[in-house]
Amino acid sequence: MGSAQGGLGTQQVNAHNIADEVFKAFNELAAHSGNVIERFEQAFNERAKVPELCEAEGGSNGLTSVLAGLLRRSPPESYLNLGWSDGTYKNESFKRDFRVALDSVADRYPETLLLIYRHKQQKNCTLKQVLRGLLLRYADHKAAYPF
Repeated sequence: MGSAQGGLGTQQVNAHNIADEVFKAFNELAAHSGNVIERFEQAFNERAKVPELCEAEGGSNGLTSVLAGLLRRSPPESYLNLGWSDGTYKNESFKRDFRVALDSVADRYPETLLLIYRHKQQKNCTLKQVLRGLLLRYADHKAAYPF
């Protein structure tokens, strides 16, 4: 389990606590901007058809690899300032896989979650904005994403 102090604040920040916050942001997006999650899932599923990509593992295993790389990135400002969309995302299976993958990232790559937390602070925005920006950028660049 990872934790850090210093640049992330005076209070200890725990990777599993951040995973909980990221999943809360994911659920908020699913409830109010469902097309963001839908676009991310579609891009993930499309990339899963390519055996050489980590997405080909499918389910929570593939998502773990994707999230371990994706959540350490800082979304460009243009993705943080996009308008909000409507819609509700209801695929409970993908939501469960996302949760399991986040827990796996917290166990195996805690620094990834510490980085997304740092990006939130550096960009002075919410975790929901950061997550939305990262998921949309992945979906928009699915053909060329580096994982």
